Amino acid sequence: MGTLKIIGQIELKQFWPEGLSDADTSSILVSVDQDSFFFRKDNQSPYRKTKIFNTASVVGKSRAKLVKNNRVKVRFQGIDAPELHYKAPPLQNDPAVSPALRKEYNQKNKEFRQNLSESATFALRKFLKSINDTVVNCEVLSHNVDKPREVVDTYGRFVANVNVKKKNKTVDLNVWLAKEGWVVPTFYTSMSEGEMAELLGAAKKGKKKNRIWKYLRTDTGKFKYSLQFRKNVTDFNMGDDNDILVMPKLFRRQVSYEMQKKVGLSTGKISEFLAKSKDPFYKIDEFILEEFEAKLYYLDEFFSGKKFQLSPEDLVFREKYSNVVDENGVAILNW
Repeated sequence: MGTLKIIGQIELKQFWPEGLSDADTSSILVSVDQDSFFFRKDNQSPYRKTKIFNTASVVGKSRAKLVKNNRVKVRFQGIDAPELHYKAPPLQNDPAVSPALRKEYNQKNKEFRQNLSESATFALRKFLKSINDTVVNCEVLSHNVDKPREVVDTYGRFVANVNVKKKNKTVDLNVWLAKEGWVVPTFYTSMSEGEMAELLGAAKKGKKKNRIWKYLRTDTGKFKYSLQFRKNVTDFNMGDDNDILVMPKLFRRQVSYEMQKKVGLSTGKISEFLAKSKDPFYKIDEFILEEFEAKLYYLDEFFSGKKFQLSPEDLVFREKYSNVVDENGVAILNW
């Protein structure tokens, strides 16, 4: 096992309200060059440069270059911030879906946001701005990885912790966001027990702040169609969007459910909708003890009416790996 290190820069203009990036991941862009990638086999070995990602592509939900316009996308490992702009996926090809129904769905499908998504993003940008007004140097670190395919998810995002320096002190942004109460833990099977424990400790501190945890609820029946992504916001203060929300992982499924319900494709409860997609996860205590031998559960099994019965830190989701291939489509297996 080893560690991938990416040396790059975070441009602050990418964050809302100026840009589209939110507080945890979906498109945190890190500027890189041909000499930005390093790997070491274990903690005792020195880092050595690797160039395998410079022309590589991901083959997952789609096929795309991992480095595009000298930038990579990074998903902050182990945390989830409120969604700033989430749109339900397009309807899949199905004979039961007429062109008219598909058109209606597309018209009603908007970019929805959660309460506190703007505040969380604003807080991250403000912290980075305290280091530098425009660009912040960073290290992107993926620990406990063996093969190149393990550092990216099915969407082609590098899954990692992001470190920056403030006054010569290293700050792990994943941990900082959790300590500040702007995110909830969202664990995956690719994470080590130590990584989960660190974020659980940080989240415990974050719960004491009047931020996400104060407003986090389990009721999926309170969806607001009016809560949509806002552009060109010029007057905003952290806390302006304080109000109730559900955990982001559940919110994304809720958006899909509500959009299909709008056009009559879903007529039952949200638990019945989730039963069709089968989101698998382990309970954290069981996974730590038994790893992949632990019992596998599904989100739809833990509803009481419209209320979800588990907390974000109770779950460990199965990581959806993708393949990393070279310019000829051949899988890259070594560093």
